[in-house]
Amino acid sequence: MDSINVFVYYNGECDQSRSYNNYSIVGIVVPLDCSYVNLVGIIMKELKLDDSDSRLTIQYQVIATGPLIQIDTDSSLYFYIQVKQGGTDLTKFPLCVDIEKVNRNENSLGYLCNTIAEGDSEEFHERSITNHTRFGSMEKFLITNFPTIQEMGNDICENVTNGYNNIDDMGFD
Repeated sequence: MDSINVFVYYNGECDQSRSYNNYSIVGIVVPLDCSYVNLVGIIMKELKLDDSDSRLTIQYQVIATGPLIQIDTDSSLYFYIQVKQGGTDLTKFPLCVDIEKVNRNENSLGYLCNTIAEGDSEEFHERSITNHTRFGSMEKFLITNFPTIQEMGNDICENVTNGYNNIDDMGFD
């Protein structure tokens, strides 16, 4: 499988001149056929982040003082890979990653179960539409609003470990 080497800058800040400063750096290998979801997974794993309480914003620059270009879909990642393949300088076009800590409860299986069980589908639908509009793509909307299989598994394992055998006794919060 063909791949590219990419430097990832993280825990930094973008100043007024659009320079990313005070960052940490790590290198990753990105397969040429990588999807956006897989890229997020690669970065999360490399940075040892928990996907249940972290959300990433991935960007890069093509011109030193130019605007940051966001990668948030498969097609924007594919474009980045094409740009990255065009040069031989490994340090060109590093990814700048912002890490946002999120409230685990709002992305957990328990939160979704309680929202639906309480019959508050209007609030849930309204939140979903707002988030879909805010994130601009169905893929990003789904990632933001619904738990991953890993999150669901973690919730189930946590409840089984606590001795709950019946879903009604689990007390999702």
